[in-house]
Amino acid sequence: MNLEIIIPVGPGHEQIVMESHRSIGIAWETSNGPFKHIDINSIDDTQGKKGRSKARNEGIIKSDADWLFFLDADDLMHPHAFEVMNSYLDYQAVWGGICEYHDGLMMPRYQIPKITKIDTLFEVDPYFTLQMGFFVKRKSMILFDEELNCGEDWKVYLELWDSCFCIKQKEPFMINRRGFNSVGPKSANGKQWRESVEKIIRDFPSHQRKTEVVGKVLPFC
Repeated sequence: MNLEIIIPVGPGHEQIVMESHRSIGIAWETSNGPFKHIDINSIDDTQGKKGRSKARNEGIIKSDADWLFFLDADDLMHPHAFEVMNSYLDYQAVWGGICEYHDGLMMPRYQIPKITKIDTLFEVDPYFTLQMGFFVKRKSMILFDEELNCGEDWKVYLELWDSCFCIKQKEPFMINRRGFNSVGPKSANGKQWRESVEKIIRDFPSHQRKTEVVGKVLPFC
């Protein structure tokens, strides 16, 4: 099986993306997992004209790999990411635990360690469930909404969980490095991300059906 790692490279990430590339090399040397070949596709958006969604979509459309992985240019691949995937090939999309690096320390985020049903994504604060950095079978992948400058990740997550066999398992696939966010006209801060994501979750059809059935859902934390 072939794997392609898609990395949008936005303004300010021209140099730091090389650290992401090196981390992928370390993971590959640690274990190939189920993959026979790997390609790294860094999509140039250093002028900030495309935005993350369009950049990722370019990679998706051109890819002929069996599996895709989406990594942000300021994050790192976890050394055991490929090895972990040996146990999850029956799924169409797989997320890992959220691991953060900040001020020289690497630690797991307080979070839901395992998710197997979409209801959990409606009931728990999104900060504690899923994040960018996941494996997905290319034939199951859904294009990102290019009209969204933030929250585009969660729209895809919900669409995948609503239509595919998905899981979040506890082992991390990537290391989120805080404080290295891209800049540019299509960037967004944490407050904008939260507002956009919470609206996407509230408006998602499955969430509406759930609300109709049970009367209410748990509030966000």
